[in-house]
Amino acid sequence: MSTAAAITNYVRAGLTPAQIRAAYPALSPNTVSSYVKAARRGLTPEERAEIDARRQPAITPPGGQVPFAQRDVLSPEHRRIGIKLARAREADGLALTEFARRHGLNRVRLSGLEQGLIDPSLTELARLAEILGTTVPDLLAPIRPVIRLAAR
Repeated sequence: MSTAAAITNYVRAGLTPAQIRAAYPALSPNTVSSYVKAARRGLTPEERAEIDARRQPAITPPGGQVPFAQRDVLSPEHRRIGIKLARAREADGLALTEFARRHGLNRVRLSGLEQGLIDPSLTELARLAEILGTTVPDLLAPIRPVIRLAAR
């Protein structure tokens, strides 16, 4: 059986391109991708729909990203960065949209960062530290508790 025919059978069986690449480690990813595309072009729309329906659900659901409300915080460090960001924004008395606009940030991304749901890049960490007037190590450091003294 030729490679093209074998890959077509894999496509018909519902394997993902990544699974097919794993079955053919000697082929370059581009070559496997070309075979997969050719195999899919040879399918009827009904066959493609049936194959897609049989596949395991992707990490990202059809139609886009997982809503923030359904995500888990990535780590305590991510949450800590988010808390520091939110406190700085609130100290400036700014709404999320205004803070994002003022600092040239994407509002949705900023919201995810504040909630600890997005993993910032090193570049973003440096930019956030600059916005907060601190350094990246300070941004990653534990939050100091706020101690309020009672009046005598």
